[in-house]
Amino acid sequence: MQQLQESLKRQEVAVAVLNWDQPDEDILAQPYDWVLAADVTYEPAALEHLAGLMSRLVSANPDSMVKLAHRYRSSALDKTMRETFNGYGLVLRPVDVRSTATAGYVDPIKAEEAIVFYRVLPM
Repeated sequence: MQQLQESLKRQEVAVAVLNWDQPDEDILAQPYDWVLAADVTYEPAALEHLAGLMSRLVSANPDSMVKLAHRYRSSALDKTMRETFNGYGLVLRPVDVRSTATAGYVDPIKAEEAIVFYRVLPM
């Protein structure tokens, strides 16, 4: 979080859109402090491309923070996602986003259609 705050103070924030199956090599070659992806795991057929892209980003930027926000849709999709990412040498580590400010917090593992945040790491 400190890296993000420092980047924001220096106004060094950039956003890039990537084609997952044919990513722009110039974009991939840049160093990143943070990579964020949200609501991108709904189509099982696209998981191969996403995991391949995330693997390249994690390898090229070992010190970066790679986060994935995933909406629970089914246990089958979650299993396929974990297996696909594992196949690319990645592990999805759940991030605890609870705080004392969220009085009505519900554990995402038990909640239907919960949003789960993962840190994407090499195995």
